[in-house]
Amino acid sequence: MSRGGVGGNLQAPELSRLPNHVFDSFNVSEVDEHIRVLASDEFEGRGVGTIGEEKSTRYIASMLMSRAFHGGAAHGNGIESFFQLVPLQGVFTKTSSYISFLKAD
Repeated sequence: MSRGGVGGNLQAPELSRLPNHVFDSFNVSEVDEHIRVLASDEFEGRGVGTIGEEKSTRYIASMLMSRAFHGGAAHGNGIESFFQLVPLQGVFTKTSSYISFLKAD
């Protein structure tokens, strides 16, 4: 894939294939459980700047830490973090959600 523009032709980086052993500990039912937890009403959605976002990001970070992952951000104190401080400028929503029910024939 290439893109023209100011920088000329840019090539997408080649993706390296993960070794098969990476998937040895992959457990579909465990992933399914995490999805169910994150989608539950208890997490109150995941809108930017909401309590639900806070709960969801903390849950994901705790799961990563429990599997010996390390955060890539530091806040000047040398402590690794999964979170980067970014000022929130605003949230704009252009569409609303809706649900429809159709009567079966």
